[in-house]
Order: sequence, then C-alpha cells, then structure tokens
Amino acid sequence: MKAIRVFSEILCITGWSVAFLFFTLYYRFAFNYRIEVNDHYFLVFSIPFLLLVVLLNAFNNPRIISVKKILWSLLVITICLLLLLSKYYSFGNEYFVVLVSVFFINTAVGFIQNKKIIYTIPTILTVVWLFELYIGIQQWLHAKSYDDNIALAIKGTLENSGVYACYLAIHLPLLNFAKENLIGKPCKLYTIPIQLLSCLALLLSAFLIYQTESRTAYITLFIILAGWVFLKYKVEIIQKTMQLSKIVLTLSLTGILALTASGAYYLFSIKKMSLMGRLMKTEIAIQHITDQFWLGTGIGRFTWYYPQWQAQYFKETPAPPKDYFLSSSESYIIFNEYLQWLETTGIAGAIITIFLLTRFFKAKAESHKSLLNTLKYTALAIMACGFTSYPLHINSLLLLLSFCFVSVFNLSTFLPIAHPAKKGGKNFEKFRTAHVLQHFFLTVSVILMGILEFKGITEFEAVKLWERARDRYLMQGYTEKYYTGLYNRLKNNGKFLVDYGNKRTQNITDHNAITILIQSQQLFISRESMEAITLAYSKKNNCPKAIEYEQWICYFLPNKFNPKFELLKLYEITKDTINIKRVANTIATMPVKIPSLKVDRIGQEAFNILKELQ
Repeated sequence: MKAIRVFSEILCITGWSVAFLFFTLYYRFAFNYRIEVNDHYFLVFSIPFLLLVVLLNAFNNPRIISVKKILWSLLVITICLLLLLSKYYSFGNEYFVVLVSVFFINTAVGFIQNKKIIYTIPTILTVVWLFELYIGIQQWLHAKSYDDNIALAIKGTLENSGVYACYLAIHLPLLNFAKENLIGKPCKLYTIPIQLLSCLALLLSAFLIYQTESRTAYITLFIILAGWVFLKYKVEIIQKTMQLSKIVLTLSLTGILALTASGAYYLFSIKKMSLMGRLMKTEIAIQHITDQFWLGTGIGRFTWYYPQWQAQYFKETPAPPKDYFLSSSESYIIFNEYLQWLETTGIAGAIITIFLLTRFFKAKAESHKSLLNTLKYTALAIMACGFTSYPLHINSLLLLLSFCFVSVFNLSTFLPIAHPAKKGGKNFEKFRTAHVLQHFFLTVSVILMGILEFKGITEFEAVKLWERARDRYLMQGYTEKYYTGLYNRLKNNGKFLVDYGNKRTQNITDHNAITILIQSQQLFISRESMEAITLAYSKKNNCPKAIEYEQWICYFLPNKFNPKFELLKLYEITKDTINIKRVANTIATMPVKIPSLKVDRIGQEAFNILKELQ
C-alpha cells in the first residue's frame, strides 16, 4: 500500500508539472480561432492520468463515505456523457475540453491522501516563474540592443507581453511562500542570501511589468503589494489611523483620491485604442445579456455568439464612435471575464460561482494556514486580472486557478466525511445505502472515462491525419481520398468542416461543399470560415449569397479595407451601380488604422471607380 501511495504522489506531481509546462511553453490559450490550431486534442491524455490516479486511490478506505467523491463522480459522469453524446460539447469545443482537462488534472491531486504533496507544486511554479523572469530579461536586453518595441518584445514564452506581465505579477504570492518555506528550514545559513535574491526577483519582475505597459498587470501588482503590506502591518496601520486627527485624516483621504485619479488618468492614456476596444466589446456584450439570461450561451459557445453580436452592432450603427470603429478587430472574447462568464453560464452559473467563491474565501485549515492564504491570494490576483483581461483563457493561469480552488477545498473541511456506522445501529441502513451509491457512481465514472478515452484517442488520430492531409494539399493539391473517413470522426469539429468544405469548393461540380460549410457555421464562426463560404458561393455564381456573407465580414471588421474591396468586386459582377458607388465611396473616405501600400492601392482603385461612374 505504501508503494502505491508513493507512486500515486509521484504520478500526480509529474502529471501536473508536465501539464503546466505544456500550457506555458506550447499550448498557451484556451481558444484559438485559427483553423490549423487544434492542440487541445493533446489533452485527451489527461483522462488516463486521472483514471490511473482514481483507480489507485478512490477505492481506498472502502468503509468511509466521502461526499466529495460522490459529487465528483456525478460531475464526471455528466462531463463524459456530454463529450460522448453532445454535438456542441464534443471534443471539437476547444474551451470546454480545456476546462474539463484542467478539472481532471487538479482533481487527480485532490485524490492524494497526503496533503503535504500540495506543498510541492508552489515550489515547481516558482522555478518555472524564475525561468520566465530570465527569458523576459533576455528579451529586454535584446530589444534595447536592436531598438525594438520593448513593450511588445517582452513576452517570455507566452507570446503576448500583457499576458506575460500578468503572469509575473500573479505568481508573486507563490514566490513569497517559497521564500518563507526556505527560510523556515532548519539551516539558517542562507536566510540573508534568500531574502536578497527574492527582493532582487521582485524588483526585476516589477521592472519588466513596467516595461510592458500592461495596465492590467500594473493594477494587479499594486493590489498584491498593497494587500501584502496591509496584511503584514494591519494592526499598526489601524492603530495609526485611529490616532490621526480629523483634519489629517481628511487630507490623507483627499491625497489618496487625487493619486487614484492621477493613476486612472495615466492608465487611460496608455494604449488608448486598446482600452476603447475593450469598452466597445463590453458595451456590445451587455446589449445581449438577456438573450440567454438563465442558462447562458453555454461553455465554449460565447466565442460563437460574440462575432455575430459585433457584426450586428456595426450593421445597426451606421455612424459608430470613431474610436470604436478604429479599435474593432477580429474578436471572440471581451477582456472582461466576469461579464463573459455571466453570459456563458447565465444566472444559474453565476449563483453557483458566487457560492463556490464564498466557500473558497471562508475556508480554514489551521495546520495549513500559510499555504491556504497563499492560494487565496494567488486566486485573488488572477481574478483581479479578469476585470480587464482574459486570465480564464490563458491555460497556465486557468490550471493555477483551478489548483488553488481544489487545494483549498481539499485542505479544508469543505464537505463532510461519513465514518462507518456500527452494524445494527440506527444509521447502519442509511450508511450501507450511501456506501453502495458511492461505489456505484465511482465505478460508472471510471467506465465512462475509459470509453471517453477511446473516443478521444480516435479523434486525436483523426486530427493528426487531417494535419497530414493539409500538408499533402500544400504539395499536391486537394485529393479526396486523404479526407475520406475523417468526416465521420470529426463532424462535430467546426474547424475541420471549414477546411473540408473549403477544399471541396475546388471541384465546381461538387454540390456538397456549401452544405458542409453551412454545417460548420453551427459550430464555428470566424472571418476565415465566412470567407470560405463566400468563395464557395462565388464559384457557384451565386452572387447574392456571396454578397450576403461578404457583407457580414464587412460589418464584423468595419475598419478593414480588403473585405470591402472584395464586396465591391462582387457588386461589379452583378453590375449593381448604386451599391458599387456606395461601397467605393465608403472605401475612399474610410479612416486608415494602419497605413500600408495595399491600403493605398485599394483606396486608389475605389477612387478610380468613383471617377468612372461620374
């Protein structure tokens, strides 16, 4: 039994570490609109990881009933049935698969009996954080040497400077916890060097965060440092405040408000167009908050709805604010996780979320108080980023947040455990019934996870075949046989359907290409998918339908010149003089967001068309 326990602990730590490194170094974002990105299929390997941990640990202590295990089993059964049977919550739903995998990976840690094992993960996170800090410093030095844009060059391995800055800030509580643990060891010889190194790491991270010009990271860093100072010197601060006279207190509050206003003005002035884009997305999303009020759009479905909402906004607003017009982009998330989560899960999901948050921050465990506070502090930092960024769509941060919640609930007495009742006792029958139910649900969940893994591996192999088919297409052109058999396995993957339909449009006599592309629209919508269906209708000489879809792209991306130019060419084919003049005039008078030779060429052609029509 001891060997099994040690093996389970090593398996959990190794599996969690591999997942975090995979999310940090390779698969970074929980939603990707590019057709060729389908890395979430690698996460099917999180299922056997959890399955093995469950088999090694879940059936231990058979005479003890755990409410956690029963609820976990019911949730896993629901998830498996959705992935196996649902069209919209299949392996093709990227965000849903990421959330499920993160849940599986972290609940595997929750099955480990030795709670001390949780202490290992903050140390691993600190080591990875120090590596990211080193990468950021190297990027800053390189940018300084070659006069690159420093704010965009510093991004660690996370491919985005704002995400990197938030990553650095969020991990500071874990850095402090690791430092305190090292100082608390029996050997006190290295206390001063450790303190100095941690201070140096803090200063370097703050410097890099400043260089990125990330407003969200600035606010998060301030919250972390201010919170740490207040918690450490809470008694002294309260005592000093109580001793202040009313005049001094009033002046102090006035000064704080003035500094806050100045800070807000400074933050507003940084990357103004980026801020306006976030305000626009928030306003558009709020307009649709009652569309699916009770149950929401569904997990992973918000990114299907939002592009349609943005297109609808610019269609119904012929004269939008100029800042909104220029800041609009190919967007699928809104940089406000709270609003997006509300619209994703509806009021029902919001109530459950509030309940879990309340229990999370109220959870107590005196024997693990320091770790508990660190995990709460880390979760608070991630949630602080959620007001103006997208931490719930950054895989490494999503895994970390889930770890914080699972660990806090695991360390505390969140749910009761029923110990065996004596045979013949008053509660014996109830205990026996609950005992049978617990093992029944655990057994069903294990069986369904096995079936789910088989289906997941089947789709994973199909995706790899699809990737090879795309490579062959680049070299040899479209060949039907390389896509044969993939359709049945990937018919719930909207990206595959777009690519498949797009390839079939090369055959003019193929009447199923448009049917497949329309089918893809039920699962996945992007600029690329709309361009594919526009092209398909164009090749069929169905200009009215091609114009309809090209017009949608123009509404979705109102400041882009190329979609409007493509629309202009379609109107020229139909010889619709009125709309030719209207679109050409729009192109000729549009404000330019990013000047380029291509934009100049399109503008000149539109001007020439207007000149010919006069």
